Amino acid sequence: MTADAAGADPGALPDVAAVVIGRNEGTRLRRCLVSLLGQVRCVVYVDSGSTDGSVAMADGLGAHVITLDDGQPFTAARARNVGFRYLLSSERDLARLLASILRRIRKRQRCSDDVVNAFRSGPSTTAYAT
Repeated sequence: MTADAAGADPGALPDVAAVVIGRNEGTRLRRCLVSLLGQVRCVVYVDSGSTDGSVAMADGLGAHVITLDDGQPFTAARARNVGFRYLLSSERDLARLLASILRRIRKRQRCSDDVVNAFRSGPSTTAYAT
């Protein structure tokens, strides 16, 4: 879901995007997505095999929907990472922000290049709220 889909001015919104994950979440998903309308620049919904109409509902509300294929086990980590990778590939500002954060971490914490490069290549850990 983009700021335009929510009727908000993209310039007035914070540089925040949301990844929402779920499977057969129904009413909870609707409340979650509606609460994000006009609050963030972009919402990505990653679905893990819902059969209750969650995908159509999220799409109808304007979220960018990604449906995981069932060739691999569904896990919350997989769904979050797929959503995060989508944001990195589609949101230039997010990719620049992440690069800036990584530079600051390297400078202040003096973490090794291996840690920074591992994060850049595909994080296995993501920050999220429940």
